[in-house]
Amino acid sequence: MPKLSSEDDRQEVETAVSSGGGFIKLEEGHNFIVLLDEDFKHNFVHWVHVGDKVYRRICRGEIKGGGWAPDICEICALAAEQYELKKEAKAEGDKALAEEYNKRGNSLRAGYASAFLAVKLKTIVERKKDKRTGKPVKKYVPDYDDIEVGKLQLTHAQTKKVLALVNIDEETGELPYDFITTGDDLVNRPLDFIKKKEAKRLYAEVQNIRPAEGLVEFEIEETEIPDITGEFDFIDDLDKVVALYRGEAEGEEEEDYEEQEIDKKAGKGKGVKGRKVKEKEEGDI
Repeated sequence: MPKLSSEDDRQEVETAVSSGGGFIKLEEGHNFIVLLDEDFKHNFVHWVHVGDKVYRRICRGEIKGGGWAPDICEICALAAEQYELKKEAKAEGDKALAEEYNKRGNSLRAGYASAFLAVKLKTIVERKKDKRTGKPVKKYVPDYDDIEVGKLQLTHAQTKKVLALVNIDEETGELPYDFITTGDDLVNRPLDFIKKKEAKRLYAEVQNIRPAEGLVEFEIEETEIPDITGEFDFIDDLDKVVALYRGEAEGEEEEDYEEQEIDKKAGKGKGVKGRKVKEKEEGDI
């Protein structure tokens, strides 16, 4: 299992590129997240839509394949086939059909995802007077008494923003924060995932992650903590999923998934309500 404190593991994420479930939902605005462990899981995931069903499958190329392994992965090969059909349609002058095949190929490509054990704190909006202007301003703070325990699934871009809190800045040659020197320093530290929508973007995206200086601890029952060890287990039935996609077989009951659109939206929010027990070295956030 990768660790935030491992330089090799962080580098593996940095080089994992996808051209082409989480249970804690990142809403637009401020999301106060506390990682419970520096261990995390990651892999490349295919989301295959067949009628009203979605099949979530791990790419056979896994992390080393970078999300594109058509020589060994049946679903990647199916995506490559759509791109070839796109070329044929384009050569024949059928732009609409070419675009359709391109969309199919893109939807079949694997996307990077990581999973962390985490707590989400409810966001409170406070209104205070600005010391300089005297005008009321909004301040977003976490509510330590209203928490949600669950799995935090992040996209590649979001995961890299977490790692950037630990990695040395290439321009300055220094760590971004003097109170964060290893991956373990991110554990039990409130992190504000600030998610905003830019004018020309279809979806809100995590623009910044702002860590608090202080740490916080929770008393959480062991039964409330989810298990992420099997989050990216490989299911060796990719050929059957491809056959379903082609209409060559009938599908059985499949677990319901809510697809996480890579770099567009988070997964389905679900967790366990808990309570905060004590704070230590609580800093402003």
